[in-house]
Parts: sequence; structure tokens; C-alpha cells
Amino acid sequence: MGLSGSDNPSAGDLLRDVPVYDLAEHIVDVATERAGCRVGLYVVDIAGAELRRVAGDDSLVQRLAIPRAIGPEMAIEQADDIAEGVTAFDPTLRLVALWLRHRAIAVLICDGDPGERLDGLAREAAAAIELATGYTDQFSSARRHAPVATAAQLQQELLPPRIAAARGAELAACILPAYDVGGDWFDISTSSSGAWLAVGDAVGKGMVAAALSALAVSAQRSVRQAGGSLDDATWAIHEAVREGSAGNAFDHTLSWINCGHPPPLLRHADGRVTDLDSQTTVPTGIEELPPKFRVAQAPIAPGDLVLMFSDGVYERRDTAGTGFGRHGIRAVLEPAPRSAAAVIASLQQAVLSAGPGELRDDATMLAMRVLADDEHEPPVPGPGS
Repeated sequence: MGLSGSDNPSAGDLLRDVPVYDLAEHIVDVATERAGCRVGLYVVDIAGAELRRVAGDDSLVQRLAIPRAIGPEMAIEQADDIAEGVTAFDPTLRLVALWLRHRAIAVLICDGDPGERLDGLAREAAAAIELATGYTDQFSSARRHAPVATAAQLQQELLPPRIAAARGAELAACILPAYDVGGDWFDISTSSSGAWLAVGDAVGKGMVAAALSALAVSAQRSVRQAGGSLDDATWAIHEAVREGSAGNAFDHTLSWINCGHPPPLLRHADGRVTDLDSQTTVPTGIEELPPKFRVAQAPIAPGDLVLMFSDGVYERRDTAGTGFGRHGIRAVLEPAPRSAAAVIASLQQAVLSAGPGELRDDATMLAMRVLADDEHEPPVPGPGS
């Protein structure tokens, strides 16, 4: 199909014009015609460590290491560094990010500068790829450079987008490692009234832990979508896991229930880092120990950042056997204020660098930074970003 001038195929056009399994090649064909140079379509692998070609000229690089992204998604703050990494590999190459709201889910790499000729296509292609993912494994397969353990696959299927925004806040989360283990989970949902955040660590490892995580996520989503409260959701998780295992106008209030997890940390806008202490009950799902849920609350203000994490983060050990610890987490939080995505990117890098070898436990982390104006979300990249 020939396209010229200012004609921009919509996401619907891209999906309608070819079978869904040919979408990647179709996007490349349209991009090549518009850019007048070789083009490849790439996704980030699920560990956030490299770009992997899905479609395009075979003479273009197949895999390319990049500064670590947040899982398979690229944050706005990371785009320039990743683009520079591509150009450093080959000075003739240029990167065009495919933005879907606050995250890039794929990129086009061009053997030449396309200027603004691909901006409209990039926006529509991002939406088309997101829609197509439910109908083909083409993009999911390309995001994996090694077999994924069955438990970890189930874990990946549970996860929402890693980078999101709510009214008055920006959100980012990830789980390390991406290819194995499978017991941790996080969940994010936004509405006109705020954001619903959850981090969980199922007892045990492998398939049993992954199955319990699936039950917990489903239970709390069911309550959340029916308009229930934190108490209702936590009770629903408890029952599901038990059965499954036999201020002012611009201030905000954070409410949470802690069922045996490490206390979250709060980085205040003035640089202080404090524990969000609360009464902690037993983990959910224990027949003999029904939990007594207690909702804790704390005021949070613009510029504050809340960090939730599983024990796999602070239990990471170096060669001497010393744990990364809460001091390691605080060291990441203490520098100048940064976005939620930047904090998660720094923390995951610090955890991975803290010791040799693979992680022995999932390291899950979720950050929320309160914005100055609770009527607006963070900016969405525009044309040319």
C-alpha cells in the first residue's frame, strides 16, 4: 500500500490492512517509504537490557545493549540515553520512540535521519502494537532472549504497565529478575480520584508462589473494580490465598495495609527519607492466623515520593555476604528529587550491581511521586520526542 504526503494511517488502518502477524513488517514498510532509508522495528526485552529487532532490514543490528530500561518499557527520562547508545553503536543510526502515553513500547531505528516524517506513524504504530499483542506472540516472543520459567511467565502475564500516571502522581514499578522465580507481584490502577497500588510477595517459589500471586492479584482487582475498600481487598486476598493454599487542597493522604511486608519509605520533598511505619499483621492466607487488618494513613505532599518494595530488594548480598539492606535503598533515594521512573531505574541498577550472580529472590519495587498540581498528569511526549 503506497502512502505519501501527509496521509497518516491510524492504528485501526495499520491493523486492518494486513494480518496481525504481519503488522511489524507492515509498520516497517510504511516507515521505510516515508523515511527513505533502511528501518527496523525493535522492542526492549523484558529485563530492560537490550533492543531486539522484530522486523526490518536484515543488515540492521539484531540485538543491541542499552542503558537499562524499566522492564520492556522506556521512560521519558531514558529516551535520550538510549538514543545516544544507538548512535554510539553506529553514528548513522537514529532512534524514533513509539510512545503510548507515558511510556515507549517499541522503537524504530533508521539508517539515516528521518526528521519529523515518522512522528505521526510512530504514535499510531504504538497503539496498534499494544492492541495486537493480545492476538499474536510476535512482540512478546521478541522481548525474550532466553526461555522464561513457567512461574515467571505467569508473573509477567499478571503485571500492568510498568510506567503510568495518575491525577497528581507519576508511577513506575518493576520486578527483578524477569526470566525466573515468579512469586512477587505488583499492581497499579488509576481513576479520577487517585491511584490504587499494591506490592505482594507470595510464600515460597516457583509455580505455587506464582499461583498464589495470581489469586491475590485477581482477588484485589475484583474488589477494586467493584468499588470496594482497602479493607475489603485485603480480606479478599486473605480468603483467596487461604483457600488457594488449602492536609490542604493540594495535599494527599496515603492509605495502606501492611501484611508482613517491609515498611515503605517516604522521600519527602525536602530530602528527608523516613519509614512509613504502621502496625503490621501476619501474611494473608494462613488458616490458623487470620490477620487483623489495620489501615494506616500518612499525609503526602507535592514532591514526596513513596517507595514500596519486597524483601528481595534489601536481601541482595555482595561477595562478602553483606546485604544491600535498607541503607542501600535509602542511598538511592537520598540524592536530588527525581521522577518515579528515574528512581526505579536507579534502584534496579543498584540492586543488580550490589552482588555477583543472579538474584536468589524476586526484587520488586514500586514508586509514586506526588506532582505539584493534582489536576494534571506528567507530560506525554509530543512529535519529535
